[in-house]
Amino acid sequence: MSVTANAIELDSGPPEDGLSGLTDEQLAARYQTSGCAESLDELLRRHLRKVRSLIFPMVLNDSRVDDLTQEVFLRAIRSLNGYRGEARFSTWLFRITWNVVCDERSRHESVLVHAKSLVGLASPHDGPDRVALQHELDCQIRLGLAALTPKLRAAMVLTSLQQLSAEEAAELEGCSTATMYWRIHEARRQLQARLASYLE
Repeated sequence: MSVTANAIELDSGPPEDGLSGLTDEQLAARYQTSGCAESLDELLRRHLRKVRSLIFPMVLNDSRVDDLTQEVFLRAIRSLNGYRGEARFSTWLFRITWNVVCDERSRHESVLVHAKSLVGLASPHDGPDRVALQHELDCQIRLGLAALTPKLRAAMVLTSLQQLSAEEAAELEGCSTATMYWRIHEARRQLQARLASYLE
């Protein structure tokens, strides 16, 4: 993985020798104190897949995923000297990723998340109307997610789609764990109310 001022050549290859045993926080400190490019490469390599997995459900476009992943890592590199280890590096990077996703969402004024699993929906039964019903269901899920407030939507994506714990999601969103649990509950309630006819 190579880094320049305006671009990153993304690569998820094997780690550099001698760096695989270091924690993310140790790698960040090593980069801060010595400007070690190998430490930076290893940090980006470790988190490439997870950053992409958070971005993709929000944009559903491979080209945009690549662009936004580049933006995440460029922002992280520019801000890395300010990282003080008060939160885990992964949480710090997830916050940057989420900010990039929110910026993208604001630009397009819509949320492009496809997540039937978020509300426990079963697939329609096989039959001649299955394709049409599936399309209608997908549209209703998108509309339901778009109707959620940004905080409720974030709670669903982070905990159900990204499989973060409520504690991790709360840390990322800057709220208490109790508040995050309420957001998850309220988001599910609103989605299930909207999709009640499909849950029967």
